[in-house]
Amino acid sequence: MLDIRTKRAFDKGHVEGAISVPLFRPVEGRTKFDNLKRLAMAGFAMEATERDPDFVQKVLDKGIQKEDKLIVCCDIGGTLETIVRRPGRDREFADKDRAFGRESRSLKACFELQQAGFTNVLHLKDGYNMWLHLGYPVQL
Repeated sequence: MLDIRTKRAFDKGHVEGAISVPLFRPVEGRTKFDNLKRLAMAGFAMEATERDPDFVQKVLDKGIQKEDKLIVCCDIGGTLETIVRRPGRDREFADKDRAFGRESRSLKACFELQQAGFTNVLHLKDGYNMWLHLGYPVQL
């Protein structure tokens, strides 16, 4: 299991045995835009992040081979499904806001890994939050 959430989120809790390689890193630049992004996110008590351009290399540095089976995990999991189904209800509907599914960091990471030549990449549907909710093993 490859956990691509931020280090802070991983340190709060993660799937038991998961390896941490964040897809995003704290903003490193010092431009006006970078400083503004940090200030704006601080107003929401959040950390400003940016895509880590070395993500794939960091995955390889963990000893993961391109042919290894790799399950990628973020908080929400995301989906490519455009139909919404609610448990316990017969009705399903097309959600106009999900014309392309529900975007997530794990789906972005899967795409990036596949583009880099990884051949057996999956993502954890519904992510870490559902894993935790269902009571599956975690490390805190």
